[in-house]
Amino acid sequence: MYLMKAQAIREMNAKMQNPETAADESAFEMSLFLITAAVTVGFFTEAQIHFDGLKKMVDYRGGVTAPNLEATPTLAVTWETQPTPRRMADRVFPPSRSPLRIVTSKLRNSPYLSDTLKVAIDKTREMIFFENFNREDRVGLTSEELELFRLRVHELEHELLDYPYRIFSKTGTEFDLNIPPVENVARLATLCYIGYNCVVAPPNSGVGRAITTHTKLALERCSPDKPTRLADDLLDMLAWAAFVGVQPEGVQLERPWFLHRLKHISMLRGWKDWNEVEEVMRGYIYVPSFHAPIWKRIWRDAMSMWIVTEED
Repeated sequence: MYLMKAQAIREMNAKMQNPETAADESAFEMSLFLITAAVTVGFFTEAQIHFDGLKKMVDYRGGVTAPNLEATPTLAVTWETQPTPRRMADRVFPPSRSPLRIVTSKLRNSPYLSDTLKVAIDKTREMIFFENFNREDRVGLTSEELELFRLRVHELEHELLDYPYRIFSKTGTEFDLNIPPVENVARLATLCYIGYNCVVAPPNSGVGRAITTHTKLALERCSPDKPTRLADDLLDMLAWAAFVGVQPEGVQLERPWFLHRLKHISMLRGWKDWNEVEEVMRGYIYVPSFHAPIWKRIWRDAMSMWIVTEED
């Protein structure tokens, strides 16, 4: 990929010397390739540079509404998510009295989250049912069920990325949204969970690192005790998000930060052992049979760290 990237940059530089080729179709294709390559390996600053260049190329062609950029009329494409077929739900979803039914209940009933996010979290719950069935059942999901699972995951990813632009006002720049901090933590942690468990974006890939970094930034904006100590239910949600953020084994740079934040919250909550923590995590996106061995180890790592607090 690096050789292809170097060749694309050389060709782009040559095209930019000629006004007639600076914004032709092949220049657009090369620019998109460079953006994709940069995002894949995590070079986000470089990707932003290529995005800026792409914007200039569009401006050279008269802007996004220019006739020469619209080979065909632009039509809005609507998409409505269909419910899981009854026969499939009866086979895959756990019985009504199963302990698994409590998954996401604390998020879905939280007074701090928007109704739109709660709907997305409810759909995430269904994906957890599919995921758990595929692990526990001897045969696992059928090809039809796997196809629906993949479709639902893509729908969820799109919804979690898109809905803030529909319901929250913009402030400052065109893309700067005024998302409530706690809402953003829950949204990004859910997206992080999907990326690691359902889509499997490798933690060291550009996408995996980006999701983890954004989850960390969202948590940084929700201080557990400054200017005042947060309520227990909020601290519990932040602890869950920290577990999700630190779960990918490949996370190295952010891992100490997540562990420190987890220990800080634990001190505020007065948790003394893993059983207390696990009891609180039930009701978030947490499946004991799957997450307990990993999260218990994370908990022990966090408790073994020194924590330094600033004196007011």
